[in-house]
Amino acid sequence: MGNAKYFWKTIVRDVNLRRRPPILSWDQTRDILKEKYIPAYYMNNLLNQFLNLKQNTSTNTEYMSPFEALMLRCEVDEEHRFIVSRFVNGLRADIKCEVKVHPGANLYTP
Repeated sequence: MGNAKYFWKTIVRDVNLRRRPPILSWDQTRDILKEKYIPAYYMNNLLNQFLNLKQNTSTNTEYMSPFEALMLRCEVDEEHRFIVSRFVNGLRADIKCEVKVHPGANLYTP
C-alpha cells in the first residue's frame, strides 16, 4: 500500500474513532491532503510568483496565461477590481500607459 493510501486510511479511521462527521466533500479531502503533502513554503513561493509576475517581453496572451494559472493555484479570492489592478501592474510600461489612457476599459475578465 502506498504512503498516501495508508495516510488516508489513517485519517478515515481517526474520524470514525473520534466520532467526527465523515469527510464528504472534495474540498475537505483536498485540504487534508494539501496540509500533509504540500509544504507551506510551496504556497508562499506560488503567491510570490503571482504577486511579482511581470509581462516583460511576452505578448499580452503569453502574460495572461501564467497570470490566470497562478491565480487559480494560489486560490486568489479578491474582488475583481483588485485582480484587474494586479494584472495591469504586471504589464509592460508602454501597455500600462495605454491602459491608463482608457480607464474603465474591460481589460481582464477571468
